[in-house]
Amino acid sequence: PKGHGAVNVHERRQQRMGHLERRAIAVHNHKERRHHYLTYYEEQTMAKWGPTLKEKGIEEITYTDAEIASFRQSADGIAKTWIEENAGRGLPAQELFDMVTKMIAEKKG
Repeated sequence: PKGHGAVNVHERRQQRMGHLERRAIAVHNHKERRHHYLTYYEEQTMAKWGPTLKEKGIEEITYTDAEIASFRQSADGIAKTWIEENAGRGLPAQELFDMVTKMIAEKKG
C-alpha cells in the first residue's frame, strides 16, 4: 500500500541505479522507440500517403553527395551546440547523435 511518503519499487530501483545504468536504459528505450517509428513510417505512413503524393505531383528529391556534405558542414555547429546543451541536461546526447548519423549512413548504403 502506498502511503504518504511511500516509495514504490520502481522508484527504489532507480535510486539504486548508477548514472551509467540509467543512461544505458534510456538509450535502449530510445532504440526501441526509433525502430517502432521507422517501421510505422515505412509500412503505414508511406504506404498510405506515397501514392497520394505521386498523384498530387509532389516531387521526390534526392541530394548529391556534395550537397549532403555541404548540409553537414553547415549543420556541424548546430549539432555541437545541441549535443552540449542536451548532455548538460543529463541526456545521452552524443550517443543519440552518433546513433542517428550511423543509421542514416546505413540507410544510404
